Order: sequence, then C-alpha cells, then structure tokens
Amino acid sequence: MPVEYNPLLDLYIPKEPLSNYSVEYWEIERPPSGKYLPASEGFFRSYRGAPSDLRSLALTFGADDDPTYESLLALERFFRENFILAGSPEVECDDLRDAVFRTRRLGPYGMASAFTIVARMMGFPARLVAGYRVPPSTDYRVVSFANVTYWPEVKFKGLGWIRFDPFPSTPLVLTETSDDGNLKIEGFWGKVYWNGSLMEPPFEVTLDKKTVVYLPVLEDSFRYLRLVSGDVGIDIASLPPLLSPGENATVRVLLVRGSDFVVSSDVPVYRNGYELSITPPNRPGVYWVELKSGLYSVRFPVVVTDNVTVTVDGYPGEVKAGSNLTVFGRVLWHGKPLNGGVVRAVLGLRKGEEKYVVGSAEVKNGKYAIHASVPGDIAQGDYWLVVKYTNFPYLGQSDSVVRIVPAEGIVIGSGGTVPAGGFNLTGTAPEDVPIDVLLDGQKVASVVPRNGSFSVPLNLSPGSHELKLVPRSGGMTPVKTEITAVEVKLDLKPYSSADGDYLRLLGTVEGMENGKLEIQTPSGKIPVDVNNGRFEVSLPVEFPGEGSDSVNLLPLKFLADGRPIDERKVALSSGKILSDVPTVVKTGNGFFTFAPEGSSGENRKFGIGAFDFYGRPLSGKLGLDLGGRKVDLSLKDGTGHLELPKIDLKGPKVNLPSVGGHIPSAPSPDLEISGFSPSFGGNFPLLLVLPFVLLGAVLLVRAGVSG
Repeated sequence: MPVEYNPLLDLYIPKEPLSNYSVEYWEIERPPSGKYLPASEGFFRSYRGAPSDLRSLALTFGADDDPTYESLLALERFFRENFILAGSPEVECDDLRDAVFRTRRLGPYGMASAFTIVARMMGFPARLVAGYRVPPSTDYRVVSFANVTYWPEVKFKGLGWIRFDPFPSTPLVLTETSDDGNLKIEGFWGKVYWNGSLMEPPFEVTLDKKTVVYLPVLEDSFRYLRLVSGDVGIDIASLPPLLSPGENATVRVLLVRGSDFVVSSDVPVYRNGYELSITPPNRPGVYWVELKSGLYSVRFPVVVTDNVTVTVDGYPGEVKAGSNLTVFGRVLWHGKPLNGGVVRAVLGLRKGEEKYVVGSAEVKNGKYAIHASVPGDIAQGDYWLVVKYTNFPYLGQSDSVVRIVPAEGIVIGSGGTVPAGGFNLTGTAPEDVPIDVLLDGQKVASVVPRNGSFSVPLNLSPGSHELKLVPRSGGMTPVKTEITAVEVKLDLKPYSSADGDYLRLLGTVEGMENGKLEIQTPSGKIPVDVNNGRFEVSLPVEFPGEGSDSVNLLPLKFLADGRPIDERKVALSSGKILSDVPTVVKTGNGFFTFAPEGSSGENRKFGIGAFDFYGRPLSGKLGLDLGGRKVDLSLKDGTGHLELPKIDLKGPKVNLPSVGGHIPSAPSPDLEISGFSPSFGGNFPLLLVLPFVLLGAVLLVRAGVSG
C-alpha cells in the first residue's frame, strides 16, 4: 500500500482511504462475583512513593483479611458512589491525598491511579492503563488527545487481567468542603434534611473543624450531601440506603488518622473491626450515629422510611386537554390517618413518571383535595395519574389511570416565554380541521391537527408577539394569546477569590425587560432576576491543572417558566482552546477568554478578553506566536479581536493502525502568548499553549498504551 509522510502528524499515512480495515480484539469477560485470588505478579504490587494515608483505605476494604475479588468490587463501588469526575488529568501525591479524603473530586488519571495504588496496598497485582475512549461509529472514527483516558486493571489467578471501572456516573454522595466550618448549601437539586426538617437550598451550615457530616437529600432518588470542615481523620466508606422498619444495615469505617474510635448512636450498633452493623427501630425516622477518633469526628444518619397508603377516592376517568380536574383521597399509615405533608398529582405514560405535574395540596387529618390543570398540548391517550405523598421519612403513591381526550376547541400548549429564532408552536385541536396561524396579524402557516394535536415551526424575533389561531370551521372559535420571544447573550468575566475560581455571567436578555429566569447547571438550578433586560450571576468553577491538555465543559441551560429557552456551553481550560465553544483559560498570571465570532472570508474570528485574578480588565499589547508567525494584538479595557486563517489538516478519512507505545506529540505548531505589555507599565511573560484543535486539526489514530 503506498504511503506518504505527513509532517504535521509526524506519521506515515496511506495516500488513499482504506477501503477495508478491521480490528479484532478480545477482552476477558468480567465475572459479576466469585472468590478469585490475586495472581503472583510481584512487580505490579509495588506502591513506593504513594501517599501513605491511602493505606487506611486499603485496611477499610480488608487489606489485613486476605482480600478477594469481592473486596475490589466493594472498592470500585466506593469510588463510583462517593466521587465526582472532575479536575486535572494529572495529580500530585498531596493533591491525591486531599482528593481522596476531602474533596472527593478526581480526573480519570487520578481516580484510576488511586484505585491502582489501593489495590496494590491490598495485595493485588494492579496496573494503570492508558488508551482512548471514543463514541460508537459505523464509519471511521475521529480520535484526538481529548479522547485519552485511563483505567485500572487487576490480575487474578485463573482469570488474567480484569478491567475495573471506578468512574462515577450518578454519585450517591456529593461533597462540599470548607476550611473554617462555614458552608453555604446551594446550587443543586433536591431538599436537604437539616435541623429536623427538609430544607430547600440555599441555606447556611456551621460545623466544628475536623468534622464530617452526612445529610440526607431527597429528590427523584435518595442521596447524601457530605459536608467537610477542615482536615479529615475519620470517615465512612459505605453508607446505609433508605431502610425499612427492622431492616439491618452495614457501614464501613474509614480511619484515616489514629488507631481507634468510639461510637455514640441513637440506634443499636455492633462493631466488628472496620464494620458497623446497625439495627434501626421499627418506627420511621432519622437517627444519628457519631464516630470520634481524637479530635476528629464523623456524623451520619440512619434513615428509616415506610410506605404509606395513598388512595384516590375521586377523579374523572376521562379528561379533556387544557381542562381542570379535582382529585381527592386519603393518606394512611398502617390504617391510621397522617397529618401534614404534601401530595402532588403527576401524569406520565409510565407509572410514577413525572412528565406533567398538574397540581399539589396539603394533607390534613389524612385527607387531601388537589385542584389540578391538564396541559393544553398534552397528546391524547391513557396516562397514569399518580398522587405522590412526601412527609419525610413517610413516602407513598397511588396508581390510578386516566384517559386524556382532545379538547373541543383549540388549546395552545407552548405559550408564555419562548426562545427567539426557531420555535415549535404546539397544542391540541379537533382532528382534520385546518387552522391558519397568524403572527402579529400576518398569516405565517397553516396546519391540520393529527391525533388531536399539532406542531407548527415558527421563526420569532426577540420581543412580544400576538399569536392567533383561526380554524376554517365555522363552528369553532379562534384563539389568541401573547408570547414573548427572548434571546440570551453572555459576557464571561472570570476571577478568583479565597475559596476558589468563579465565572461571572453578565447576561443580556433581548425581548425581556423585567422578569425571572433559571440557569440549570450540573449542580442544580440557580434563580436569576432580569432587570432592564440584564442579569448578573457568579458560578463556582473548576479549571484543569496548569499545563493540562484536558478541558472541563460547563453546560448551561436557561429556563423561563420551567421551559428551556436557550442552551450554552463554556470550556474551562489551562491551555486548550475549542474553536466553536467560548473558552476561559486560566494561566499562572490571570485569565483569558476566547469567544468565537464567526468567519470573515477565509479567516476565523475570535473575541479575546484579558483579566487579572481579581477580574479586573488588562489593557496593553498581547504578543502571539503561531508556529513562528508573530502577531501583536492590542487589548483595550481587557478586550480585543483576533483573526486566524482556516487550515484544514484532516486529510483522508482513514483509521491509522496502532502506533505502539508512542503517543505522537501535538500534530501542529503551538499558538503561544510570547508576552504581554500592560499599558500601566511593567512587563511579565505569559505562556499559553493552545493545541491546534483551535484550527480544526484532528489526529485520526486508534491506539492504546498500557503500563
């Protein structure tokens, strides 16, 4: 096969695309359980130079008790349930110790390294493996250094090397830390049990130093919020789930410092080494267990819950879309009426699915009456009408079925505040009756409902609009409503404070003068007030470590009246720039922001911002070096604009074979900041490495490296 040398990739590649290329590989099937023993591989048992404190984690999972395959499955669950995947791909020993015992935040490299070290401390031959994680594809795969990941493997007698996956998907425990014991609980879903009741964030908590406290969090599922004040000397490696009356639980103790601990508890506790067997009472409630080791302590709840009986004694079996209904019934526990708590009526295609929350009411003396409203754009069909009761720790739900039928007239479902630009108008109407859609008095579309519902694509400019739907049947009444189309524009202003890095969002909402929005982040929803078309909010953010090639993506969803109106992504980096996503780069001397601004001819345009660590704009001359090409960029009040040539280096669509143990270096010249001369005098050098992903270059490889 003829090949040619590509100097930008530093590789020989085929001159023509490969017509036939396949890879065969085999992987040992991982058994779900079993008493498999570690293989004899002395080299892979060494852990010299690792943080000695990690030995306490190994002891928690049975390092002194002939650990088996089951022990490593428990260690894997510990990482998956207690950690958040975030931070730098590389981590120093001190950072690793802090991440494992305090923050519970690690990147793929740090998490796989910690698992490997602890497995070796437990007596298992373990190794750290590097490779690529790529999405499925029926065609060629585009693989770059952003796809590099790591995982641990352990060798067992009779099995060989088995891959473990300690990376969390939906953590059971979320951690918040503080050095002085003052914590503000905010920015995530769910209600938190604190001071004897469920509380809606935000609220503040004050803890003694050297203390860890776990709080129950109730949302769609049950989780824990872990609060850490100062250093950690004793902790919990496994927590009890929601328990039924009389159901026992086992908890693993993590003794980081000291040689022993004492137990004080509201419930009977039997201690066996690093395990605690807990016998809760028969009555639902939240009971507390506290462990102390010297000056350190940890406090965690034992939550006993019980299902209550929720009856629906009255409701219509058939409801029209857009109409109102009343649902009433009783709430009983072992036949006795309960007083207090809230019931919610929800509609869903599956039992318990909260596709539509149609109403709520308080429970008084075991009775409730919910006055609910059915959405106008709901499709006809059979739905579960479920009444859910919450009075923690009492929980329960009903199981009724209701049929939704089309409305007799036209009902608009998607009104109120909507996104500017492309927008789908939805609603219900009798079948086969043509409807003309008028926007601000002008006919823009016609639609014929099918199965009792309709959807019409519209293009809306920001601002208020009159929407009118006129049926062509003389027996139906036209429907008119007001809708407000809005568009969100953002300026990014990064800064640092004593408790971390923040990103200030300065937003403009075209089409809305005053109102309220919500910003949904990975941590939860944040309410925002819009005044004179503007809003401002600061979000805590995490950047990858200095010199790292990784990028943390921060997804943002803007909601109005509970409905999405806009979505954005922001890249957080210590070097890499994404060509189509606004990127905030943290360097050793401050922050830089890069915002794509489209194209001009053959050039790609960017808006650039420069800020010191206090968030103050920097003015002056920014020197750039693009593979030997010198560019000087003037910044005024912290802003400037840059145009770069579009360079397509993708080459033929091929899969390259493995390059063995060598991962090629960056396939392009770097973009560097060669210097910055502030206008207020003085010079300080900055170096910002921007991999060539900025210019669209990609590396088409398929390689894996193990070690």
